[in-house]
Amino acid sequence: MASGKSNAAVIASIVASAGITAAKLVAAAFSGSAAMLASGTHSAVDTGNSLLLYLGQRRCARPPDKMHPFGHGLELYFWTLIVALLIFTVAGLGTIAEGVVRVVRPGEIEDLGWNLGVLGAALCFNLFSWFTALRQFLAGKRGRGLAQALHKAKDPTVLTVLFEDSAALVGVVVALAGLLLGHFLDLPVLDGVASIVIGALMVAVAAGLTYQSKTLLAGEAANAEVTDDVREQVRGDAAVEEVLDLRTMHLSPQDVLLNLKVRFRPGLSVGDVAAAVDRVEFGLRQKHPELRHIFIEPARPRQPGEG
Repeated sequence: MASGKSNAAVIASIVASAGITAAKLVAAAFSGSAAMLASGTHSAVDTGNSLLLYLGQRRCARPPDKMHPFGHGLELYFWTLIVALLIFTVAGLGTIAEGVVRVVRPGEIEDLGWNLGVLGAALCFNLFSWFTALRQFLAGKRGRGLAQALHKAKDPTVLTVLFEDSAALVGVVVALAGLLLGHFLDLPVLDGVASIVIGALMVAVAAGLTYQSKTLLAGEAANAEVTDDVREQVRGDAAVEEVLDLRTMHLSPQDVLLNLKVRFRPGLSVGDVAAAVDRVEFGLRQKHPELRHIFIEPARPRQPGEG
């Protein structure tokens, strides 16, 4: 299930994006700036995406039922994929198309002060949302390097908000550059160029989020440090001879399915094996509470002559 920490990042993004969207679109209407319209479109999509992520968090938290005995955690990954597709199509490609039109038919930029004021306010709102998401991301980094933490992240909501807000911050700078250069150099075509750059940035963000969502929807395993620790913990039980097979799959960021095939030591009664299974499950859940579904299959005893 989605954690309260990721909820905080998503809610902060909703609040910030909604305020920024209104301001940018009003400024775009007054000034006729393509870069400001592109940035406003980006913020509008951010707001809708954050609402969809919040919907996904709520739906994935529903308890198991007859049709979904393992719960609804995978819905979170589905809604994240929908968000990535919206960023790619509506925000990315749409913004690029608008920029191309403004490059071919550039128009004069009016009310520069409106745009500068709104971009300054947008920068403050985006920084608030970005720092909130960054804190949540760093809290789950667990000593890994940045690239490794991004690759192994299992909560797509925090990643989505962090990526979107990072793109939004860069988009504000690009829009500002396009406006100022276009105004002072008397080259309004640069406003359209800035719009294309912002759109390309959103397409790149969408591609990364789509890949992350795809791997999680396909049934991604728990991180290696978790599976290695589980293997060692099970081996450490006095009744266990060896772990023959260990498989995991994330059903949500904090909901992992674990299947184990274990060979117990010879001479144990059925009751001893049952007690060992209960003991192993209890110990694993104590150390790794995300292991919500644990299935342990006892293997047949080693036969005489087997290595």
